Amino acid sequence: MSYTFGVEPTSPAGVLVIPVAAPDAWYVDGSEARPAAALRVLGKAVRTFRGSGSWPDAVAFQS
Repeated sequence: MSYTFGVEPTSPAGVLVIPVAAPDAWYVDGSEARPAAALRVLGKAVRTFRGSGSWPDAVAFQS
């Protein structure tokens, strides 16, 4: 699964990639960075998956 992330939805900071078989192996496409914004999206996506059995089409996080 992949999700864009960033402070402004219209201007994403990157693309979070979550390997379906191994969510702990997540990464940001084209980067070795592991930004907090991506980690928040990861957490919400994984919680949704664990609760429903389906990966969400989109994830929104507001801090």
